[in-house]
Amino acid sequence: MIPGLTENVKRYLLELAKNSITNAVQTGTKLKPEKIAEQGIYQQIIPSFVTLKINHELRGCIGSLSTQKDLISDISDNAFSSAMEDPRFPQLTEKELNLIKIEISLLYDFHETANEGREHLIQTLQPGVSGLIIEENHRRATFLPSVWDILPEAEMFLARLLVKAGLHENYWSENIRITLYRTESF
Repeated sequence: MIPGLTENVKRYLLELAKNSITNAVQTGTKLKPEKIAEQGIYQQIIPSFVTLKINHELRGCIGSLSTQKDLISDISDNAFSSAMEDPRFPQLTEKELNLIKIEISLLYDFHETANEGREHLIQTLQPGVSGLIIEENHRRATFLPSVWDILPEAEMFLARLLVKAGLHENYWSENIRITLYRTESF
């Protein structure tokens, strides 16, 4: 759990993401969010992802696994990037603004774990809970815990993540670095 993440904070962050996306589509520029005088969660450095869906289908998802930005700036920038810079999709259009569903994921509890083999990792993964980062050389990929909704089997979750990293789905190496994390999504 992330301390200070109240329902009011969630509402504010979702409204911020919506405003950032609307500004992006209408002006093509990044929103410069107002700084909030209130200390606490808004000024914390918390990595985030902003996911856009239309009719339950992915329409954009960009985020940060690490950040140096405060939460407000990180979410505003990731919302812009999800709408305008996700290389898998064309830029969001004005017609799509009222169709999108916005989900924010705040990442926490990162811990690198020893590579004890593919089968051990599959047994370690907690469907619906584990976010996973795999890295080897210059290849790196992640799946948020929400991807378990589409890929509920640990073996398939890992196989698709390997493909996302540009590797074969059955590939494994003792050099793969594994990091697990959790998210608070709303």
